[in-house]
Amino acid sequence: GRGGLEQQYDFELRGQDGGWQIEVDALGRQTKMLRYIPSVKGNSLYTTIDSKLQEAAYQALKKSATKKGAAIVIDPRNGAVKALVSVPGFNPDISAEKEFLKYLKDKELPLFNRAIQALYPPGSVFKVITFIGAVSDNIVNPKETYTCEGSFTLGNRTFACWLKTGHGKMSLIPAMANSCNVYFYNIGLKIGQKILESIAKEFKIGAKTGIDLPSEKKGLLPSSEWKLKKRNMPWLKGDTVNMAIGQGPLLVTPIQIASMIVAVANGGTLYKPYIVEKISDPDGNILYAHEQEIRGKIELSENTWKLLKNALETAVSNGTGRGCSFSNIKVAGKTGTSQNPQGEDHAWFASYAPADNPEIAVTVLVEHGGTGGHAAVPVARAIYEQYFGLSKGKTETKNISVSTSTVIN
Repeated sequence: GRGGLEQQYDFELRGQDGGWQIEVDALGRQTKMLRYIPSVKGNSLYTTIDSKLQEAAYQALKKSATKKGAAIVIDPRNGAVKALVSVPGFNPDISAEKEFLKYLKDKELPLFNRAIQALYPPGSVFKVITFIGAVSDNIVNPKETYTCEGSFTLGNRTFACWLKTGHGKMSLIPAMANSCNVYFYNIGLKIGQKILESIAKEFKIGAKTGIDLPSEKKGLLPSSEWKLKKRNMPWLKGDTVNMAIGQGPLLVTPIQIASMIVAVANGGTLYKPYIVEKISDPDGNILYAHEQEIRGKIELSENTWKLLKNALETAVSNGTGRGCSFSNIKVAGKTGTSQNPQGEDHAWFASYAPADNPEIAVTVLVEHGGTGGHAAVPVARAIYEQYFGLSKGKTETKNISVSTSTVIN
């Protein structure tokens, strides 16, 4: 295997070649047939991937603004990956060297797994961390307001809000739902860099998730020590303002954000995401069965969880994520628009549903897609429509049978 599961589990899948053992003389002439060694089939992998969800995610990303990005669907009850898509993709059946070389030379990088390898600023999805920092230590009164006039001035620098005309007076829940940058600039300064960094570390931002795929990247969670070492500069208040809205040198992979929203959905458990459910030999004997692995536990007060989940539900029902609102299924989530020095902004949406008893968590990144509400939310909506058996554009629910495993052998 040269990539993906085939590379990760090559030893289990490979099997053993068979054939005749033949004795030859010094000139290479056959002198005797010694014995026949039968070939041995490789083992089979049974995955957690739901093929219908995988296809829905792939098609939705292909129809997105830039046709580039990643979508990840995880069961927040155990960490099972139900879909993991990177677009543009490639045809794994192509064996001709000429065709494969086309992929290698393609500037759109179809062989690059954006879901676990690409690094992006998280933008406003990081406000989940800032929100927790504000509430968990009673640093911010949820009813306290700040006035957004479209920008925020700190010293001789001006930091913009995405809504140039401003949001007006904002308290915590509406500010989260409408993703008001000015509000989060203010509370970010009150919280401080150390608390933001500490909470981000609890959610394993800047660390590999350990998913059973090769070449996962760990990202970057900057600190005052990092900045002094790498840039020979002290940490400034402007750095904290940027960090509070997920900007600056902060870099994450989509799988890290997926892991974060899974922990929010289930109330604080960071599962190690996994794709292989079990491995069996050619006779059907089970050689390996996945056991849940917990990477960490986020301990927050009941009030903090309640406020956060209320804010995420409001963001979808009456905020920047309302494009993913259904009448009979309540989705909770956070959009993000991350600034990109190399081009157009990246679009994020991290979410889960049903909000009161989550079954799936969906994270979408549309590369250079612009705003999360316009580019990433429609991709997530298509995934939820598939999972809950909804007709496109309708909101009626029905019971469906969901495939839970795919076999690779």
